[in-house]
Amino acid sequence: MNTEPERFEIPSAPKGIRGKILAWIKRFLPAELIGSGLAIAASNLTLYLTHNKVIAAYVAATADTIGFYMVITLQSVLALRRQLHHSSQKFSLRHTWQVFKNL
Repeated sequence: MNTEPERFEIPSAPKGIRGKILAWIKRFLPAELIGSGLAIAASNLTLYLTHNKVIAAYVAATADTIGFYMVITLQSVLALRRQLHHSSQKFSLRHTWQVFKNL
């Protein structure tokens, strides 16, 4: 009789983890940088004009969100246009809805 406890193999990271990380960096790093830069610029401008830190914080949060999603949306539109171009289709209003639905 075997009294040794059953050993389980520790799962390794997926083989495509490097690819997933690179895809994440390609998609989200530009959006994060643009969003953060816009937030800092808008916050500083608002603080300079109003001398109100609360308003500057709200403006920064709004600018960050706008900058982030502007880049994500632009990337999605350009990727879909490339796909459509390869299949000889034109970008239409229906495709715009598809982009916003998939955000």
